[in-house]
This record gives sequence, C-alpha cells and structure tokens, in this order.
Amino acid sequence: MEAELEQRLEAIETLACDNRRMLKKLLRYRRLEALYAVIKWLIFAGATLWAYYYLQPYLEQVLAAYSQVNGLFQGLSLPGNN
Repeated sequence: MEAELEQRLEAIETLACDNRRMLKKLLRYRRLEALYAVIKWLIFAGATLWAYYYLQPYLEQVLAAYSQVNGLFQGLSLPGNN
C-alpha cells in the first residue's frame, strides 16, 4: 500500500511540475503579447503624428485655397435664390 501511495504522489508531483511549466510559458506569452500590443499602438500613434507634421504645410495650403474658392462662391447669387 505504501508503494502505491508513493507512486501516486510522484505522479501528482510530475503533473504539478508540468502544470507550473505550462503556466509559466502562458504567462510569458501573455506578457510578450501585451508588450507587442503597446509597441504596435506606439508605432501607429507615432506614424499618425509624423504624417500630420509632414503633411501640415500642404493641408494648410489646400485649406487656404478652399477658403478662397468658398469665398468666391459665397459672393455669387444663383438664379432662383433671392
């Protein structure tokens, strides 16, 4: 009876060690996944800000031209609109 209990205890210990090893791998995977998500969002935000900074002068020119054209059409009266 003692030998059987010893074998069962050893089997349980082996399973516990395997379980701990798998949980450590899972925890490491989740941490790396969170780190990659943060890096991905930082790259996305940085690219967006860089694109805005790079395109800002062109956007200002386009908006100024749009304002001028809009101002020209504001002064026109269309037939039928009094």
